[in-house]
Amino acid sequence: MTLARHIAERIVAMRADNLPPAAMQWSKVAVMDTLGVALAVLARVHAAPHLDGQFEPEQDFAAEVKITLRDGRAFAARVLRPLDRRASV
Repeated sequence: MTLARHIAERIVAMRADNLPPAAMQWSKVAVMDTLGVALAVLARVHAAPHLDGQFEPEQDFAAEVKITLRDGRAFAARVLRPLDRRASV
């Protein structure tokens, strides 16, 4: 049995009622912390349609991401196609 398979089987067999109370409490804290960070970031995300001529007409998927830090520095990048595990670079 591979290590990955062993870990996967242990995760699948895990039940919340079998966890110690401290583990349950820290799990709840971690979930709430993750949600809080996600909401804080989403509050700072702004989306707008792209302008005509900003991308090639045949690009059915294109976006430009701009990030402005609190100190005023800005970073930008273009994405011209969906990126996933199957996408070629």
